[in-house]
Amino acid sequence: MLCSISGTVAKEPVVSKKTGHIFERKLIEKVIKDTGLCPVTNEILDVDDLVEVQGGNTQVSRPESACSVPGLLTLLQNEWDSVVLELYQTRKSLQETRQELSHALYQQDAATRVIASLIREREEYRKRLESSERKSSEKHTKEPRDDEGAGEHPQKKARMALDASVIDAMTKASKALSVKRKDRKISDTVASMEDIEKFESQGAFPVHATRKGGILSVAVCPGRSLVATAGADSTVHIVDTANISAGIVLKGHDKRVTDVQYVTKSGKWLSCSGDGTVRLWQAEDDTQSSYSCQAVIELADVVQSKSSKKAKSAEVVSVQVHPTDDYFFSAAGDGSWCMFDLERQERLVRVGVDEPEPPSAYSTASLHPDGLIYCTGSEQADIKIWEARNQKPVASFVDHSGAIKSISFSENGYYMASAAEDGVKVWDLRKLKSIQSLEPKGTGATCVSFDYSGQFLAVGGAGVSVYGVKTGWSVLKQILDFPKKGVHSVAWGSDAKELFVGASDHNLRVFSCVM
Repeated sequence: MLCSISGTVAKEPVVSKKTGHIFERKLIEKVIKDTGLCPVTNEILDVDDLVEVQGGNTQVSRPESACSVPGLLTLLQNEWDSVVLELYQTRKSLQETRQELSHALYQQDAATRVIASLIREREEYRKRLESSERKSSEKHTKEPRDDEGAGEHPQKKARMALDASVIDAMTKASKALSVKRKDRKISDTVASMEDIEKFESQGAFPVHATRKGGILSVAVCPGRSLVATAGADSTVHIVDTANISAGIVLKGHDKRVTDVQYVTKSGKWLSCSGDGTVRLWQAEDDTQSSYSCQAVIELADVVQSKSSKKAKSAEVVSVQVHPTDDYFFSAAGDGSWCMFDLERQERLVRVGVDEPEPPSAYSTASLHPDGLIYCTGSEQADIKIWEARNQKPVASFVDHSGAIKSISFSENGYYMASAAEDGVKVWDLRKLKSIQSLEPKGTGATCVSFDYSGQFLAVGGAGVSVYGVKTGWSVLKQILDFPKKGVHSVAWGSDAKELFVGASDHNLRVFSCVM
């Protein structure tokens, strides 16, 4: 009985119940231990499937060629020839593989050069197109407004493209911030994970009217102890963290205030509302003890005559200040977003009004720390990333299944977090894909905010959860003592030592580490 593996007479023959092949016991047991498969048929084989075969005690005689020294030498010579021939075949195969690899690398390199050339040509054509559009827009002057003609509806047209000076300012700011970010080191004064775990409530301060509860946005003035809140009661409150109970009330909006932002260079505040306007607030003196409305910026195109009713504007859901502090962005519920000159309060561009298909209603928006990427989230659960300089969509995410409530960029420029009815997703902007899904306690998420160091992510929903970016997005702190309708907004204080929370009632809540 010959072994199916060695081809020699088996000393301890066994037969497989599954395949019927005969093997030497030692050889087949070793193969089963290594692979678990039959070496002949590749079927799953176990030691229990082997049956010992009883045979006579056969003495295997040596071949005649191995009974003399010349015969042994002949056997060894034949074995050596076989080894040399196999080595030659192996080297030949290796050489062919190397040639194939070299050819493939050459093809890949050639394809890369062709793609690079096509990309350069594409960018060249884009620049030419933008230049031609800019020249075309300069030829067409704005139509004169006629506010006195009854029944007249003059159009206030936005520019088709940004001026070269605006694009240049945005590009320079982005490069400077990018270089600064690479050299930036985390300050020693930033709160540690242990500090976050020790966060406790420092109080709930009633800053808005009780008749219409809800703080929809919280903004912190960097480098100062001022905090602004946007309320459902149509007002903006500016408070000093040293004395939150006594604050400044900014009145002027007709509907709920959806967002508020601080302009660092001028010390002004921007607020947007459901009444379709953005208001610019300026301090009346150096003490900043009182503010007045410097400008009311209408987002509606149509300005009707005095004899007719005022055009209904879509709700402005977000206002974002550009890092240069010279421009700001706004997003509205009619699926349009705009860029304005802050000093002149002039609209530079509007996107989404001339689309062939009705645009999605925006529910939130955010601006990248470099100022070149603008991100919008809609009620239809889609997220779009726009190149701010040419107003072109460069990416879109549709992984959420509910309306987008909030978007926040990490200061490192790599990560973006989005809150929606189905939870929170963290996106890697380098790979343009979701790298983490977070499910805070409760039903969905309403707001997200990275701290300035980029180490912590605060998520609001039924409560507030703080996640550690460098700890695999683990929960560092969870706070659940909030009204039934949950949290609307969160904002980090300086060095992540404080967390300001705007909930569905009229109270501003402050959490910090208790030493």
